[in-house]
Amino acid sequence: MNTFNSLMLSQPFNALIGSLLYLLTYASFLNLLKYPRNWILPSASSTFVTVMLAIITVAFVSISSIKSSVGPDFSSMLFLSGFILVLFGIIASPAIDFNPGSRRVVEFLANYGVSAGLWMLLPAVIGAYAFPEARIHGVLAAAIAVELSWYFRYRWTDKRRSYSLEKHDTLVLNAQAKGNIQTFSKLHGISELAFSADGIEWNGCNKNTPPCPFNLYTNKLGLNTAPCCREHMKDLAYYVSSCLKDMKVDHWLEGGSLLGAVRDNGNLLAWEDDVDISFLIDDKSTWSSIAKVLSDRGKKDGYYVDV
Repeated sequence: MNTFNSLMLSQPFNALIGSLLYLLTYASFLNLLKYPRNWILPSASSTFVTVMLAIITVAFVSISSIKSSVGPDFSSMLFLSGFILVLFGIIASPAIDFNPGSRRVVEFLANYGVSAGLWMLLPAVIGAYAFPEARIHGVLAAAIAVELSWYFRYRWTDKRRSYSLEKHDTLVLNAQAKGNIQTFSKLHGISELAFSADGIEWNGCNKNTPPCPFNLYTNKLGLNTAPCCREHMKDLAYYVSSCLKDMKVDHWLEGGSLLGAVRDNGNLLAWEDDVDISFLIDDKSTWSSIAKVLSDRGKKDGYYVDV
């Protein structure tokens, strides 16, 4: 019993529990971010779980150790609550920015939020110095470690491909910028645009780079879908079609995707933000069976599949 009590009171153990609680809260919070991207509100149950995990994390940190005194430390509670709220706000900004009515500060954070780890490093150091408790140190260390890992991962693998903007892309961009594309680009933080004597290019994203704030550019600024996104969607359409062919499922293009394929020689429309594929369901090929195969194969081939 004495050994167990000693373990419970040890600094490393408290730091470890604080880190694990934060990581659970972080993972639950990331799960919520998929909902704004699909234009729906998070489910009440998912939101409740995330909020409760955050409350438990803050409560665990703010309750003083048994050795000293009983009761919450309101100063550490206030600091950690603010730290998590600000950090999670930065992390959530790209998802929030999918709303065309988002504010300029959200737009800014969506463009530069990959640096969140660096921004929060100084507050974390100050907090660790001001609150010499292992529990809060564990939470702060876990938070900064996660954000810095994202930052350096993207910094080391951020190899973008340049795309020449097509005529209709440039025309739309020029119209929305009222003739001053460079000023427009700086104003809205469109870092993907590259200017040279030869013209304007778009530094496209891929699976190893931070994604651009897609809906900011298309729905709020009124630009055409980025050429890299159109290419990725086209590749993904071929991939899904290949999977359906292997399953011997009859399928076809519909809507805007079909219009683009016919009118633009097999390409997507310049403003397309999805691909419309329909397929037949019967007794052998049910929705559940098709979804499972697509999900399993997609995960195996490195795609994120949300069914």
